[in-house]
Amino acid sequence: MEKKKDYNITKINTERNFAEEVFKKYRSERYGIGTCCGTNLPSYIKDKYLCDYQDSKVTQYDSVAITKTTYTPSAETCKKDTDVPAWVDELCGLKSSDVEVYFYYDATSLGIQEVKDAFLAAKSWIEFIRTQETTAVSQEDLDKSCRDGKKPEVTDYHTTIFGERWLDWGTSALTGDFNNSGSCGGNGSGCTNGQAIVGGHGNCTRSGASDSTFPETVKANNKFWGILKWAQNNQYVMYNGGAAGQTVTSTCITNNSGVTFNGIITIGKAPAATKKNILTVTFLDEAASSDQAQPYHSKPSSNPNPMTWAFASSGVGSAANGSDAVLTPCWKADHTEYILRRNQFLSRGDDYCLNSYMYPSKPANPGLSNYPFPLHAVAGISSGDKTVKDGTWTIAPFNSISDLGNLVNGNPYFAQGYGALDEHGWGINPAELPFSSLGFNNENPSPKLIERTMSCYQSQ
Repeated sequence: MEKKKDYNITKINTERNFAEEVFKKYRSERYGIGTCCGTNLPSYIKDKYLCDYQDSKVTQYDSVAITKTTYTPSAETCKKDTDVPAWVDELCGLKSSDVEVYFYYDATSLGIQEVKDAFLAAKSWIEFIRTQETTAVSQEDLDKSCRDGKKPEVTDYHTTIFGERWLDWGTSALTGDFNNSGSCGGNGSGCTNGQAIVGGHGNCTRSGASDSTFPETVKANNKFWGILKWAQNNQYVMYNGGAAGQTVTSTCITNNSGVTFNGIITIGKAPAATKKNILTVTFLDEAASSDQAQPYHSKPSSNPNPMTWAFASSGVGSAANGSDAVLTPCWKADHTEYILRRNQFLSRGDDYCLNSYMYPSKPANPGLSNYPFPLHAVAGISSGDKTVKDGTWTIAPFNSISDLGNLVNGNPYFAQGYGALDEHGWGINPAELPFSSLGFNNENPSPKLIERTMSCYQSQ
């Protein structure tokens, strides 16, 4: 039997022979160096031409055959079917309807009782979602789905944070980390007071909380450690905005708590989301420090009526429409980071969903730092109530501790391109009423939160 020709070897030999003959001709004509054997160049030119022609040929197709793959679940469930195609797991059934809900609780100024109320109401609401919304799917459909008869999962994570960068908290659901845009300083951050934060945003102050860290000084009434103690004593899973395995003595500089928090050990940060549908909910009452406008707004010397844009930002400006207001570097960095991360998440597919909701939480005894927060939060989130959105309102929304009247005159957050978070999945309840589980439980859940969670379910 004749040995089959190797096309690649034949092509190499043809190219080599052609190159050698060309070089011989060049050497003869350029330098007068001939060869006693004559030349085979005409023959090799023909061989190379045939070789190039075969390489350039394009296969012509008279028809195209398309193979269609379908799958019909077995009489039991497709999970038990050994012939299930690989694509079924991702595309069949209710897998993409699972939801992860992240709750974040301010542990700097919001009282321990307010956090307890919010946490317990949130847990009740989650149970409502699990029972109420998943009943819309019939058991027959569930049995035929790739979930082996399981209902869509609603997983909740609860985190108490010593820090006040609430927009960064929304980002942490995607990253599993905090301070995502860089440091904004604050108590426990290690920055140098009054100095520009190296690699961060704005000037350092350790008189208040900005970054998600651990408190430097701990007394027996410390809110952060008090919330963790309450959660652990009641066997609730409460994550924190720092490392796992930490105690008061391992994290603070000055410990004046005695034995109050002995045995309390942190469990670390909540994991980054792995599902396609995410909802984040934040509870806090201010985002200011006493001597610097960090992280998001300044601390006023009074409660003006209406609240000024200067106090609701960096402390600069006097115009009623906020045209001369200066937003804090930390806010602008976190705003940019959140939108970037969310857009990256949504770009994975049309069925990806991330919504967020802010609950300005009324403290038991409102102080100067609390008063600018509602104007800051509403301005940063809301695009206003007008047909053509410009961040302003025809009638300012009500807030229980602060007059938001300047929202009628202007909105520097919107105007400067660092507002309109409602265009990126955020919502807000501006009323800031005394918090209780009423209006946020299984009997009367918050309509806005239901709407936002259901928009994730219904986007599938």
